[in-house]
Amino acid sequence: MKRTKLLVSAFLLLTVVFTFFGCAPKITVDEIKAELPQLIEPSKMLNEIYLGKGYPESKDVSAKEISGYYYCDTSLYGFNSISEIKDATEKIFTPEYANVLYQAAFDGLSTEQAVESARYIESDAGLMQKVNDDVYDLPSREFDYDSVEIVKGGRERVTISIASKANGKNEVIEMIVVRYGEEGNYSYRLDSPTY
Repeated sequence: MKRTKLLVSAFLLLTVVFTFFGCAPKITVDEIKAELPQLIEPSKMLNEIYLGKGYPESKDVSAKEISGYYYCDTSLYGFNSISEIKDATEKIFTPEYANVLYQAAFDGLSTEQAVESARYIESDAGLMQKVNDDVYDLPSREFDYDSVEIVKGGRERVTISIASKANGKNEVIEMIVVRYGEEGNYSYRLDSPTY
C-alpha cells in the first residue's frame, strides 16, 4: 500500500514537472503583432506568383514561347527558378499550405475530366510560365496590424482576426499562424491565405 502511494505521488510530481517545463506558453497577441508583418507583406508577392498574373513575359528575342509556355522576366520578383520560389514560400507558409500551392504551380492537377499542366516549368534557358493559365484578380490589401485579435488560442497555432482594406472595402479576415521551436528560438508560419 505504501509503495502504491509512493508511485502515485511520484507520477503526479512528474506530471506537474513535465507540464510546467515541457509546454510552451500560449501564443500572445503581442507576439503575433510583432511577427505578422514579416509574414504577410512578403506573402503578397507570393500570392501574385501562385494565383495572380505571375511573371511578365521576357522581352529577350531569343526567349520564344515553347509548347504553351513563355520565358519569364524574373527581374520583377527576383526568383529565377522553382527552387528559389519554394525557398521563399517555405519562409512564410507552413509545409502543409506550401504543398497546396506547389501542386498547381509546379506539379499540375488532374481530375477524372481533365489534366491541368503545371503553371511553371524550367528549361535550360530559364523559368517558364503557362500562357493560358487561370489568373485571379487579387486585390491590393492593406492590413491594420494593431487590430489583431486571437480568435482561437493555443501553444503551437492560433486563429487570428485582422482588419484589412481592399478595393475601398473594410473587411475583417481570419488567418492561422503556427509557431515552431522552443521559447527564445521561435519561428512562425502562416497556414492560410492572405489575399
